[in-house]
Amino acid sequence: MRIRLKHDEKCVETSALVSSGFESDAPDIVIPVEVAKRLNLWPLKKYHLP
Repeated sequence: MRIRLKHDEKCVETSALVSSGFESDAPDIVIPVEVAKRLNLWPLKKYHLP
């Protein structure tokens, strides 16, 4: 499935695996480091994560 990820002014279109069987109490998204770098999410900054 094609998805569009946005963070601040950055946008990346990529493919995603859906219905992988992964379960969590909170919404989760796992992305490759290269995608995180393109969205300025890596290296990890001091974000307030729940």
